[in-house]
Amino acid sequence: MLRFFSCVLVAFILSGCANKVGGPPDTSESFEHNPAVSAQTILISRKSSQQYQRCLTEQIKQYVNIDMDVRVSTGRIMKACEPEFNPIREAFKADHIPSQVTERYLSTKRSRSTPNILRVLMYAQSKRDDVNTMSKKQDNYSSN
Repeated sequence: MLRFFSCVLVAFILSGCANKVGGPPDTSESFEHNPAVSAQTILISRKSSQQYQRCLTEQIKQYVNIDMDVRVSTGRIMKACEPEFNPIREAFKADHIPSQVTERYLSTKRSRSTPNILRVLMYAQSKRDDVNTMSKKQDNYSSN
């Protein structure tokens, strides 16, 4: 009798585990199909991202020596390089990727590059300030 109850208990436990692990999927949640991105779109995205980085580098070179607030400079740099994202938008649109997904992807690209731009411009600004401070100190020493 004890053997029978233990077998029933084991069977009950195993059936409960099977429903949790290998049971049918829960259909109460809505399932949305994620469209696939073609290899051509990935290639376009990579090339455009490289062009975007080149544009940022060129723009940073122009703003490094300008005495301007780094936040304003960063905003101008980001705005100047925004057209580099147009091929990505067009490729995603051709692959029927929703515009919200495209904009989230591009926003991620922007948000990853912004701190780097700020860091470079802040470093350049601090070096300019150091040079100006040093030259003022030297002028003060030479006038005494």
